[in-house]
Amino acid sequence: MTKKDIIMEQMKACFEEENWFVTIKKALEGITPEQAEWKPEGGNSIREILNHLIFWNQRYLHRYKHIPVAKFDDNDYTFTNESTGQNIDDWKDTISKLYEVYSEWINILEEADDTRLEGEAFPGYGSTWYVVLLNITIHNAYHIGQIVTIRKQQGSWNPGQGVS
Repeated sequence: MTKKDIIMEQMKACFEEENWFVTIKKALEGITPEQAEWKPEGGNSIREILNHLIFWNQRYLHRYKHIPVAKFDDNDYTFTNESTGQNIDDWKDTISKLYEVYSEWINILEEADDTRLEGEAFPGYGSTWYVVLLNITIHNAYHIGQIVTIRKQQGSWNPGQGVS
């Protein structure tokens, strides 16, 4: 198995292919706009988490494609609608944007070779794309689990979807 194969497997496990944990598609299945806005005490809403995932996945996708990204100082900003670069107000549009970014990552990685993945991610970063992408998938998996937990807290999770 190549590094590319490992990354592809992990990205697809986060997005759409059932594996050791629930995919983002499964975690979001059937969520209403009201459920997406609900916040546990001291936490973020599912909607805010999606904004955050869009922000970070899109940011590194742009870097991978050599598109400049703006500096920012506050990670709290990444949970806002504005952070997506689109100011998405509709819940279904937020989901569509996330799926679009994930799909683009998968399509780009299908064309990638190990030479690119083993090269420096971007000037001054000090790490390879392989390591960056592994961290992105860990980050995605963490937030998928967070979404499932929020759904359990609000009573909107069906254990038949994969996690009891």
